[in-house]
Amino acid sequence: MNRKEIAAYVRNNVEFFEERLQMALNKMERMRCPLSFADQELYDDITNAIEDWCDDNEVCYDEVDWDDAIEEIIWEV
Repeated sequence: MNRKEIAAYVRNNVEFFEERLQMALNKMERMRCPLSFADQELYDDITNAIEDWCDDNEVCYDEVDWDDAIEEIIWEV
């Protein structure tokens, strides 16, 4: 699994990703909370994009611990 490739896919396929991520990161810093708490809708859009990438690349979505991976993926962007 290539996290940089997945990060690029998320960036290109989640609507207004950069702007939404910046707002979520500001809230995460201010509230000291995870992305899923800072912006549940963005978190859901990211997980949906990752699931789509997995389907397109024949990777089993359920075999990866995405909670940790999502945090790593957003920092790839």
